Order: sequence, then structure tokens, then C-alpha cells
Amino acid sequence: SVTPFSYVATEINTHQIDFTTVNSLDAGDLVLVTFDADYDLIGAAFSSGNTGAALEVLGNDIVITLGTAIGALTPTTLTITGINNPGVQTTDDYIITTKKSTGEIRDQNSQVSGNVIVTGSLTSLSASSSVTEVSESIESTPYLQFDFTLAHDLPVGGYVKIEFDQEYEFQA
Repeated sequence: SVTPFSYVATEINTHQIDFTTVNSLDAGDLVLVTFDADYDLIGAAFSSGNTGAALEVLGNDIVITLGTAIGALTPTTLTITGINNPGVQTTDDYIITTKKSTGEIRDQNSQVSGNVIVTGSLTSLSASSSVTEVSESIESTPYLQFDFTLAHDLPVGGYVKIEFDQEYEFQA
């Protein structure tokens, strides 16, 4: 399985890669994890699970060169940090492949379920309206001001959607 620590869109995230080998792997052999092309893997780094392992990013593949051997039928967990989640979507399935250092495929699972990436939550949300005095009459100035904090960065071209219930009436 491939399990992100967060399912929130565009968050920089840690992923846990869990698999059980069928065939043994030596130090220097490879574990490839293919991600949906919408993930940003540029900042990916190996965190834990195999002493001395190294990580390389090739397109939408994370390639881990093992630092220590993994025996046949061994449950293994590798942890990768610095992966930037895509926008809101259900991602494509992952592919986990083990290879000898010569390139020979040892084990593969091409049906590792993708994940549902969800929207972030706004915090500290408040709305206010005001009444302004104009000459000798009072005119209601219909404006709403929204103050909030984003859970993550809003990309250029992104937007914040605010929905009102049916009791509000707007006029141009």
C-alpha cells in the first residue's frame, strides 16, 4: 500500500510505502514507486525503512536504491518525505516494482489503490456587514468582509469558493 500522512490538496506530505517481497533483494537493488503524474515529487527524500538507502526522482517514479538487503517474504515499510499532493481528485493507482541492480524485475504490484485527495479547511472564518451614514439618511451598504486563514498555499489562478444559503438575496 501507499499511504499518505495527509490527504489534503497541495500539502507537502510524507508517504509510507508498505509491501511484502516475494523474491529477496540485495543492497544496491531497487524499489520503484510510480505515482500519479499530478504529484510533485521534486522535494522527495528518503526518510526511513532501509539503512543506507538513497532516493532518486525520475519523472513520476521514485527510485529507492536499497542500502541493506531485504529477504524473501519480508514485510517492508519505507517512508518518503517531501511529496507535494496534487489538487482535489482521486489519484491513479500506484505501481510498486522491485528490481535487481541490473534492471531485472523481481516483484511488481500495478494495482496499489490511489488516494482521494480532498480540499483543505478554512480556519478563523468570520463575516461582517456594516451600515454607513450618508447625508441625513442611513443607507445600508451591503458588503460582506470575509477573514480566514488557508490551510495551505493558494496557487496562482486558484480561488476561494464561498457559498451562501438560500435565505440570502443578491442584487446587481
